[in-house]
Amino acid sequence: MSPTIVELAAEISKHAAVLNDYITTKNLPQPSFEKDGPPISPIPKTESSIEQSRVALIEASRAIHDLAMGPTESLLWTALAVSKKYFGAVSL
Repeated sequence: MSPTIVELAAEISKHAAVLNDYITTKNLPQPSFEKDGPPISPIPKTESSIEQSRVALIEASRAIHDLAMGPTESLLWTALAVSKKYFGAVSL
């Protein structure tokens, strides 16, 4: 059975806390889209347990995003993104 939205939210919170604790403890820059933010993730790939949390956070956030949209809307936006990538501008 798939996790519920609440279960995914808890997983997102747990892994976000792991990443935040690591970033804070190591005095690394916080991820940001600001102009002075780091251009790539500040988590080194060599920190395997932290990298696993980062990947789990990404996967859970994608899953909750898709659940919140529902199957039809999720597939529609995926199809539109693929169409736009390969065929140029697409409109509804």
